[in-house]
Amino acid sequence: MERPAEQIVFVVRMWVQGGDNPATREWRGSVQDVTASVRTYVAGARDIADFIDARLAEHAENSRRPRS
Repeated sequence: MERPAEQIVFVVRMWVQGGDNPATREWRGSVQDVTASVRTYVAGARDIADFIDARLAEHAENSRRPRS
């Protein structure tokens, strides 16, 4: 039987801030790396991608370290 691949779970939550005026409304949110219990708050899609990229790089680095 093949060993399952490592999985990393992210939860993305998004909401609108700025009231009823469409000119002041903005998307805000949070992204959580559930595997490591790390969360950040974001102001758009670029922030989401940056956070996930950084977390994946850290997970990859940690998986290369010898386990004691």
